[in-house]
Amino acid sequence: MSTTVKELYSQLQRCIASCDIVVGREVQRFVAQNGLQSNPFLGSHLIRMFGLCGTLREADEVFDALEPRTIFAWSAIISCHAENGSQRRAFELFQIMQKSEIKPNSYIFVAILKACAASRNLDHGRLVHFQVLIDDFRSDVFVVNSLIDMYAKCGLLEDARSVFSASPEHSVASWTAIISAYSMHSQSEESFQLFVQMRQQGVEANDVTFLCLLKACDSEGFLKEGKLIHNCILQSSFANHIMVGNSIICMYAKCGCLKYALRVFDELPKQNIVTWNAMIHAYGQHGFGHEAFQLFEQMQRHGVNPSQITFASVLKATSHINALKEGQLIHSKIVMLGSEWDAFMVSALIDMYTGCGNIEDALCIFRNSCKHELVTWSAMISGLVHQFHYEEAFMLYQDMLQEDVEPNGVTFVCILKACSALGLLDLGRCIHMFTALSRLESIIEVGNTLIDMYTKTGKIVDALIVFEKMPEKDVISWNAMMYGCTEHNLNAEALLLFSKMQCQGKQFTIVTFLSALRACSDPLFIEWGRLIHFSLVLDCHEADLVIGRTLIDMYARCQSFDDAVMVFHSLSSQNDASWSAIVVACIHCSHIDLALYYFSLMLQQGYSLNKVLFVSLLSACSQKGMADEAFHYFSMMESMYGIIPVLEHYCCVVDTLGRMGSIVEAEDLLKTSPCEMNHTTCAYLLNHCKTYCNVGAEHIYFDNLNFLDHMHVSCYALLPDMQTCWKM
Repeated sequence: MSTTVKELYSQLQRCIASCDIVVGREVQRFVAQNGLQSNPFLGSHLIRMFGLCGTLREADEVFDALEPRTIFAWSAIISCHAENGSQRRAFELFQIMQKSEIKPNSYIFVAILKACAASRNLDHGRLVHFQVLIDDFRSDVFVVNSLIDMYAKCGLLEDARSVFSASPEHSVASWTAIISAYSMHSQSEESFQLFVQMRQQGVEANDVTFLCLLKACDSEGFLKEGKLIHNCILQSSFANHIMVGNSIICMYAKCGCLKYALRVFDELPKQNIVTWNAMIHAYGQHGFGHEAFQLFEQMQRHGVNPSQITFASVLKATSHINALKEGQLIHSKIVMLGSEWDAFMVSALIDMYTGCGNIEDALCIFRNSCKHELVTWSAMISGLVHQFHYEEAFMLYQDMLQEDVEPNGVTFVCILKACSALGLLDLGRCIHMFTALSRLESIIEVGNTLIDMYTKTGKIVDALIVFEKMPEKDVISWNAMMYGCTEHNLNAEALLLFSKMQCQGKQFTIVTFLSALRACSDPLFIEWGRLIHFSLVLDCHEADLVIGRTLIDMYARCQSFDDAVMVFHSLSSQNDASWSAIVVACIHCSHIDLALYYFSLMLQQGYSLNKVLFVSLLSACSQKGMADEAFHYFSMMESMYGIIPVLEHYCCVVDTLGRMGSIVEAEDLLKTSPCEMNHTTCAYLLNHCKTYCNVGAEHIYFDNLNFLDHMHVSCYALLPDMQTCWKM
C-alpha cells in the first residue's frame, strides 16, 4: 500500500468516525484526480463513509466505478443499502453478487438478513437462510443470531427457536437473540425460562441480555421477575452501568412500583439526560404530574439541559393532571431556550393544551406551526376527540386529506372513536375500508377500536369478523370482544372467548374477569361462574372490591343468594359499591327485610348512597306494599343526601300508592314531579285504576297513555279489563 493510499485511508476513517461528508467528498475528488477510483480498498471505505452519511447515490457511483469488485466492496454496498432503508435494492445486489464468482461471507449474510428483518420480507429471508445452509454458515454465531432476529421480526418464533436449537454452540449473543425474540412478541414467561436455562448452562448474561429481560417486564404482573433480574444485575459487573440503570427505572415504572424506580434513580453514581427523562416519564406515566414538574426543575438546577424528549415527557405529565399553569411555564421555557420547534415538539404542546382542556391555544399552536406533518395532524385530531369535539375532529380530518397527508394508525383510531361516540356507523364503515386499503387494519389499536365501534353501534357480527381477522391480539382485543358479547347477551360466546384466552396462555386482567363474570350472570352459566370465582381466589383477586361487587351481582342474578352474602362478608373491606351491591342482591332475590336491614347498616356506617340504590329500595317497597317506608326513603333522597329524584323514583312511589288503591295521592305526587309523565307512569296508574275500578281516572290515563304512545301494547292489553269496569 502506497503512502498516499495510507493517508487517504486514515482520512476516510476519520470521516467515518465523525460522519463528515464534506471532507469525505474532498477525499473522493482527490481519489478520482489521482486515478485511484477503481482501487477496491479505498472504494470500499468510501462506500462505507457515504452509507453512514446516508447518501446512497454517491455510494452507488463509487461502487459502479470499482474494478474488480472485491467481497469487501460487495459487503460495503449491501450493508449501505440495508442500513439506509433500501432493503429491496440490498437484496437485488445480493442476487447480482451470487451470479458473479464472489461467495458471500459472514458480514454479507448478516447485512442481507438485517434487510430482510427490517422489511419483514419472509420469502427473501428464507432464500437467504437456504443459501446459509448451502455455504455452511450454520455454525457462524453472527449469522445464526441474524437468522433468529429475522424470523422473530417476521413473526415466526418457532422458526427462530429451531435455528437456535440447531446451532452447535450457544454463546451469550445467541441466548440474548432468542430471549429478545420472545420478549419482542410479549412472551415474557418464555424469555424468563430461557434466561434460567442460560444460567444453568453456565453462560453469564451481558448488558444486552439484561436490557432484553428488563424490557420483558412490561406490566405489574412481572414485578416479581423484574426484582429477580434486578438482583442478578446487582451481583454482576453491570450494577453501575448507566444504560442498564435507566432500563431498571423504566421497568419499575411499567410494573407500577415508583418507590423502587426512585430508589434506583437516587442510587445511580451518575445520571445522564436519559436517566432524568426516564424518571420524569415514570412520574407522568402514573399521574404524578407535579412530581414530574419538580424533577424537571431539579434537573436544570443540576446543570442538565432538557432535551426534546424531556419537554415531551413533562408536558404529557402535566396534561394528565390538568396542570395548565405548569404546562404554560414549560412552554415559556421552550421559547426562552430557543429549542427547535419540530413536529415532535409541536405535537407535545398540542397534547398538553388539549389534555388540559385548552382547545383554543392548541389550535393556535397547530395553525402557527411552519409545516403540518402527520404527527401534528394526529395530535390535534386526537386532542379534539379526547375533549369530545367530534365535529371539529371530522373537519380537521377532511382538511388533512385535502392536503394529501396520508392518515396513520393513530389518526384512524381517533376518527373511529368519534364515529363510535356519535353512532355514525356508515362513516365508520368507510373509515374501516380506508384502513384496509392503507394496510393499517392489522394494527392492534386499529382493530381494537373497530371492535369497540361495531359493538357500540349494535353490529356484534362485524366486531367478531374484525376480531377473527386480527393477525395479533393483545389483552385489550380479547377484553373488548368479550365485553361486546356480554353487552349483546351473547354470554356463551363471551365465555368461549374466555376459554380460548386461557388455552392460549393469555394474561388475564381485572377487566377480563369482570366481563367473564358478567357473562355468568345467567343461571345457565352458574357453574362457569363458580369456576372463575375459584380461580380468582387462587390468584388472590377475590379481595378486589370491583371483583367482589361483580361476584355479588352474578350470584344474585343466578338466584344463588347464600353465595352472594358469603362473598360480601368475605371482603376484607367494603365501600359504597359493595354495600349497594348486597342491598340490590337482597331485593333481586326477594329478601326485602334483609335488604332494608343492610341498608340501615349502610346508613349507620356513613356510606354514600346513589340514585340506582334508591330505585331498588323504592321498587322493593312497592313489591311489599310498604307505602310509609317508600315515602320515607323518597323524602330522604333530596333532604338528607342531595339526590334529586328522577322519573324512575316517582314511578316506584306511584306504583306503591297504586297497589294500595291510593290513586288520588299518586296523582298528587305526580303533579309535584318536575318530570313529564311517560307511558310507564300512565300504565301503572291505569293498571291500578283497573284493579280498584276507578272509572273516572281510568279514562284520563288511558287517553294520556294513548296520546304518549298510541302504538304501545300496554295500552290495549288493559282494554278488556277496563271495559268490564266501565260496565259495572
